[in-house]
Formats: sequence, C-alpha cells, structure tokens
Amino acid sequence: MSSSTQPSYIALTIGPIYQTLLLARATRELWGASYLFSYIMGNIIKNLQEEGITSEQILIPYYSNENSNEPLNHYGAGVFPDRLIFRKNKGDEAAKLNRAIEKTLNEVSCIMISCFQKNNIEVKEKSITAYIKQYFRFCIVEKTLKANENAIIALTPYLDTLELQCKVVPKEEEQESTNANTKRSKANYLELFFENINSSKLFKETFKQVENKGKYKHIDGFPSIVDIATIGLYENHSELFAQNNGGEEEGIYTKLKNNKDLMPYHRYICIVHADGDNIGETIKAINENDFTGFSKKLYDFAIWAAKEISNYGGKPLYIGGDDLLFLAPVCAEGSSIFELMDSIQKKFANSGFGDGVSLSLGLSITYHKFPMFEALEMSRNLLFEKAKSSPKNAIAFRIQKHSGQWWEATLHKKTGEEGQLYTHFIEKIGKIHLSEASLQSLIYKLRDNQSLLHHIWQQRETDSNPFIHFFTNFFNETIHQGDTEKYIEYVSDLLWICYKTFDKEEDTAMKTYYALLRTIQFLSSPNNNTPPTI
Repeated sequence: MSSSTQPSYIALTIGPIYQTLLLARATRELWGASYLFSYIMGNIIKNLQEEGITSEQILIPYYSNENSNEPLNHYGAGVFPDRLIFRKNKGDEAAKLNRAIEKTLNEVSCIMISCFQKNNIEVKEKSITAYIKQYFRFCIVEKTLKANENAIIALTPYLDTLELQCKVVPKEEEQESTNANTKRSKANYLELFFENINSSKLFKETFKQVENKGKYKHIDGFPSIVDIATIGLYENHSELFAQNNGGEEEGIYTKLKNNKDLMPYHRYICIVHADGDNIGETIKAINENDFTGFSKKLYDFAIWAAKEISNYGGKPLYIGGDDLLFLAPVCAEGSSIFELMDSIQKKFANSGFGDGVSLSLGLSITYHKFPMFEALEMSRNLLFEKAKSSPKNAIAFRIQKHSGQWWEATLHKKTGEEGQLYTHFIEKIGKIHLSEASLQSLIYKLRDNQSLLHHIWQQRETDSNPFIHFFTNFFNETIHQGDTEKYIEYVSDLLWICYKTFDKEEDTAMKTYYALLRTIQFLSSPNNNTPPTI
C-alpha cells in the first residue's frame, strides 16, 4: 500500500496538569487549576472547527456537531481530557492546530488580565501573555500509520513519552500583590489568578447557569471546604448559613456547636480521584469507525457523573470520561461518600464499555484545616498505588483524623465470594453504629484475643461463620440484649469475610477489619443523631 493511501494523524497532549493542581490552596483554586485545562482543550477544538477540522476527523475526545454549542462544562466540571487525536485530510492541519492553540492561549491571557484589572492587581500584560505561552506544554505528534492500525493505541506511547519530558515552568519577578485580600508575594501568575478566580470571566461564565451551582445556589463564589463539608445541614439550617454569609469560614460550626444535627464528620472533606480500568485493552479491540460510539459513551457517563455528584452535594472538578476528580461531603442526602462511589462504579460498569472494564477510586477524608495539596496527593496515591494495583476495580480510602490518627483500607469490587467484603461493607454502612467507647472496648478485646481468633480461623471445619460464638460471649451482658443481636451478627460476619478475603494473611485481615470498624464509627446516618450502640 502506498503512503498516499495510508492514514495520517495528529495527536496533542497538554501539561503540566499535576504540577498546576498542586498550586491550589483553596477549593476555588483547585477548581480553577483543574478546569483551565479542560477549557483550553475545549476551545482548541472549537477553534479547529473554525479552521475547517470536522468532528468526524476527531477520534478523541468526543465532540460532535450536536454538542459543539453546548457549554464546555457540566455542573461546573470540565469534561474535556488533556489529549486530542484527529485524522488528517488534505491541507496543513498542523498549521491549523498551531493557530488554534495560539488563539486559545491569547483568550486565556485576556481572561487573566481582565481578572487582575478587576482586583486592582498591577501586572504587565505582555509579561502575562509571554508567561502563559511558556507555561503550558503542548506536545504534538504527527504520524502516518498502516491501514487499519489503531491510531489511539499507536499514538498513546508517543504522548506518554513526551509527557515525561519535563519543562521548566517560568517564573516572573516576585512582587507584592496590590490586592488587599492577597497578602503573600507571588512567584507565579497562575497562582495569583487562581486565588482571584471567583471574579474572573472564566468563573462567571461557567457558573452563570443555576444548574452548574448544584446545591450551592446560596453561595456567590466557589464553595469552600467548610461549605462542602456542611452542605447536608443547609436545608434545615438555611437561616444560620445566611447569617454567616460573609463571615468567618468556620462560623457555621460556632452557630451549630450545641445542635444535635452537627456531627463529627461535618468537619471533614472528601477528595476523590477515579480512573477507568483496562480501558487501553478495550480500545485495542475497537475499530476506528466504532470509536466515536465508544467516546460518546464516555462523554455520556461524564455528564451523568457530574449530575450525580452535584445532586449528592459534591463539587465535580474534572469529569473526563473515565477520569474523575471531585470534592464531596462525608455524608449527605441520607447516604455516605461510599454509597456515592458505589453508585458511580455501578453506572460505569453498566455503560457498555465492554467486558473487563471497571472503575477504581481513591478517597481521602481529611479535617477541614488539613493542607489541601496533601489531601489531593493522598487521594491520587490511593488510586494509583492501592486501588489500581492488581486486581483493580477497587475503592482505596484513608481517613486522616484531626488528632493525627489515621486508618486506610482497600476494598475490591469483584464478583462472587472475593467481592463479599466490599458488598457487605457498602450495604450495611450507615445502618450499623458503634459508639466510640464500644469501639475501643471491642478493639481491645479483639487485640487481646488475636492469637485465639487466628486459631479459630485456621481450625474451622465448615464454611460457616466460626466467630459467632466468640462475639456472643463478648456481648453477653444485659445491656447487649434486644436489637444488639443484629450488631453482633454484623461485626461477626464482617470479621469472617475479612478472613475469607485475605485467607492466610491473618494480620492483613485484622488490619482491614479495624479500619472498617473505625470507619463505621466515624460515619453515622444523617437522619439519626442518637443511634443505638453496641
């Protein structure tokens, strides 16, 4: 086959994403750092269309004539990934791409300059434009492939390699901001922009739709950590939130200090990273002509996930198909963050991506004063180092208490017996309650008898719960009668399933068991503030 009949493609990746996210010190900054990349990609594609590149040429991301006039976001979350691959036709597509990038960066520069002017921050316009064009990394690959060769699979390694090539991020001269609300000096125009992003055109246009504000319609800017953590309290205490508007961020805690509705978890925030499993293997089996349909499924899932997270009370930051990043309260809407993640996993698995495709998630739960960049990194590491380790399809979480105490666990969502631990935990969470005193007493009892428990497991003779008698004897006092039987059954079954899951790794089984018990104690039903205890 001659080269003239062989298809040619152009691939683009944008960076540096992770380094930019680490600039964030507040929720609005994290949103801005995340959304900006999606905004850039969306506008590059729009500008390419003005250059004559059709949606039929674009393999990823999904972008059709039907959605070209839709907003570049849903519920405030960016929906475009950091990679673009399109098929070349006759003409100088490379030059068209460069012009689209140039136009987009000029638009970003104008947005930033306007934001600084609104906040009376003195900046040099030419310096900002030059800085932006230096800061963002656009890695471009142009390649001719064999007929019927999968372009996504062929070009991805090149993009991966280019992303690993570090680029020095430029810094302008440090200057003290003239903005009264910005006291520290800045070494980076983007950092300064993110801090003031609530007043930017980027923010105003994104959240001009009431829908995009989700449950935070009462907040003018982007919700803070405390806003998100306490959103489950707003409906019943809207007057107190209104009184606190513009006040200290922690003012709502003071106003609700003695209110029974204020639970310990209301002082904590969730950061969730999610990523699809085995997507690459699935793509390998897809014909180019069928890939638009696959991309459409990813796009539809992203829209659904953004709405689901928003309805729960969370704030989606980035929802790019199989790649998710969002903030959320620990409990809201009568459920917990674990039930939300389970719902997202189920939807992804049932979206028709193919056999073996699943979604893994990393969750960090931290005190509202905990450094955001550390919580963000914790969530990311949980995803890629725990949840996505073999066999994937898992939830990895860590709860970092204000006291410094922490615990973590990884639950694999598999079919059959191996997935029982995940199912048992998700189904019962919020329905079983442990008081702090009862938890400590139980853990002490378990640790004191750990060798005995290992022996019971090793000497079991039937496939039935061998620990039921141990727990029955432990909870044999008068106060443990009545409804306590179901709690005995639950904690006993949970230990049994932990041992079955990890089999000969008894210490891992107990470590996981302790983590799940502590999580159950940490969480409680939003609708029941005086739960029964064991």
